[in-house]
Amino acid sequence: MRCSLQAVALWGKKAPPHSITAIMITDDQQTIVTGSQEGQLCLWNLSPELKISAKELLFGHSASVTCLAKARDFSKQPYVVSAAENGYVRCVQLCNHLYSLYLLKPINGVQNSGVE
Repeated sequence: MRCSLQAVALWGKKAPPHSITAIMITDDQQTIVTGSQEGQLCLWNLSPELKISAKELLFGHSASVTCLAKARDFSKQPYVVSAAENGYVRCVQLCNHLYSLYLLKPINGVQNSGVE
């Protein structure tokens, strides 16, 4: 079963904490993806001058992100898979500033309560 979640986060002068626990860079070396202890995924722009600026903050997990990986042929199908300490795995499609989060089956041994 595939679920899609569209979420918007608003905050004041200070952004929420993002303690990085996992990191990867896209094949074109223009986007960095980080996962955090707080369960978020953050997309960062990387300029040719190696300057980094935040692009998007996605709320996808309720536990610390433990790993990130590119799925398939990234240039044709830009998917990033993330896993969290609670065993949940999400697949994020990165496409033209539109991001879709999909919840995949939990890792073996984790009870699926239907809510992460």
